[in-house]
Amino acid sequence: MPNAVAAFTTRKEWVHNFDEFIGRALSKTMGQLLGKLQKLGIPCDKLSKDLETALKKRNWLAHCYFPERALEFMNEQGRLEMISELEITHAYFRQIKDKVNRITDEVSVKYGLTDEVLEKMMTQILTRTKADI
Repeated sequence: MPNAVAAFTTRKEWVHNFDEFIGRALSKTMGQLLGKLQKLGIPCDKLSKDLETALKKRNWLAHCYFPERALEFMNEQGRLEMISELEITHAYFRQIKDKVNRITDEVSVKYGLTDEVLEKMMTQILTRTKADI
């Protein structure tokens, strides 16, 4: 997609190709996406390690957390500790999200997807859907 941007002659063509590009990107693993970013010259070694840790935490939350905390869940103090633990984990995920966003924002701007463009797109979407947000 990045190499093809200059070849688009109509907005419709660009939107169609962008949607296809995003669809392909969403079907890839995080490792494949990081490889693409590295090919674009964006250093991702540290981010790769952070994402690996985040994935382990996510899998632990999804598959092990509540069975491992079953006894703690049975009393108020245990639940309070669980809440604290989950808040810390949530903060960690937000840090990782912020790191990813800094990189993807940089790439987006490089290819013309600025805050102004996003704002215009959002206005158009809301107008078309007659949203009252």
